[in-house]
Amino acid sequence: MFGRLAQDNAMAQIMYGLALRHGWGTPTNPPLAIHYLSLAASSAASIESAALSSGLKKGGAAKGELVLAIYELANSYRHGWGVEKDLVAARAYYECAANLGDTDAVNEVARLYDEGVGGRRDRVSSSPCYSRESTNPPSVSKLDSQHIPHSTDVFVSAVQSRAILPPRRVKGE
Repeated sequence: MFGRLAQDNAMAQIMYGLALRHGWGTPTNPPLAIHYLSLAASSAASIESAALSSGLKKGGAAKGELVLAIYELANSYRHGWGVEKDLVAARAYYECAANLGDTDAVNEVARLYDEGVGGRRDRVSSSPCYSRESTNPPSVSKLDSQHIPHSTDVFVSAVQSRAILPPRRVKGE
């Protein structure tokens, strides 16, 4: 069902991508799952870009789909599902999703900073995410742009130019 709906619906593209990745009611096909998750991010980014350019300050109706697609792409890179395992790319995707407000991604960013996975170990940057000072869930605003360098505008531009996948690193970099 999601396969038919996935032609033009970002949430269906995400769900179909996850079904393909994990074999939920369909044979597993991780590379095709990456295609649908990337397509979902691209579709949602286009909707969000149009909403932002029309004057909506908080974006449009597809922000949830955009964040979820980015988060699931991060999971794919982290675990090597459908793509070569790339912890640097995973960290970049988690940071982007965290910057868009996904609390699961904030926790992943904290863990990656704390353990030095996909980049330099930085416990100072991870500590705000682990803070239990309030009863509110961890907030991306605690990290702010000084800790997470990726901005929504940069990601939306990359998605629109079809550069959704991060550039491959050359050995020795």
